[in-house]
Amino acid sequence: SKSKCSWVSLDDVTNCLVR
Repeated sequence: SKSKCSWVSLDDVTNCLVR
């Protein structure tokens, strides 16, 4: 899990939630 997530695109958000 990353401390900070990039909310640029849905893909980034999903990737962040998945990891």
